[in-house]
This record gives sequence, structure tokens and C-alpha cells, in this order.
Amino acid sequence: MRRRAPLTCLLLVACVTPAPVHTIEPVDAGAPAIPTVHARVHEDDESEQDSERVRVATGSLKALHAVAEAWRANHGDECPSVQRLIDDKELSASSDTNDPWGSPYKILCNDDNTTTLSFGPDRKEGTRDDLRFPNVPPP
Repeated sequence: MRRRAPLTCLLLVACVTPAPVHTIEPVDAGAPAIPTVHARVHEDDESEQDSERVRVATGSLKALHAVAEAWRANHGDECPSVQRLIDDKELSASSDTNDPWGSPYKILCNDDNTTTLSFGPDRKEGTRDDLRFPNVPPP
């Protein structure tokens, strides 16, 4: 009997597996979710690290959005929290549910719209550096 190789995902997409478990991991699972910041950083290096953090957060927001939308399709008007998605086994319990700046991701819902949110570098909700998916202005 021929053995199958384990499933490897290289993009932030929901992969079909026997159990409905998704993960919001960085594209390169071997890379740290938060780049290491050294005490002395050149301005260009700092800008690269910020860009990488935004890229990682944006990918995670997209993946989380897809999972939240699928969950809402089966639960009517309810809006899930990230913890609810983990409890319902829609997200892996080992998922990193914090953005690259250490704040938890947030899910917002109104009517038929679902938005995933990162508070960004300042770690404060409702400021200009917040990241949203889809990228629509707040109500």
C-alpha cells in the first residue's frame, strides 16, 4: 500500500482535511510570527520589519475572515469571537490568535458583513494604524 505524504499548505488558505480545523499561521510556518527586534536597528531595517509585520497580520486577517464567514453561514446572525471559533474547532487550538504586535485579533459583525481587525503597532482600537479585512473604513 502506498503512503500519502502529509498535507502541506504554503499559502494562507483553508485546507480541506478530515476534520474542520483551520489555522492562521504565517505563510512560512518555520518563520517566527513576530520578527526579532534588536536593540540597535537601522531605520531601513525597522521599516522592513514593520512591512513584514503588516504582511503577516494581513494574511492572518484574511484567513480568519474566511473562517468567520463560513462559521456565520451556519449560525445565522451570531458573530463569533476568536475563542468561539477555537471552541467550535473551526480554528486550531495552537493557532496564534495575536497579531504581530501582541494584541488579539478581533472579529466585528453587522448585518451581512464580517470584518477582522488588528489594532496595529500602537495596540489601540480605532486608530489610523488599525488593519482591517476587508479593508473598509469603520462605521
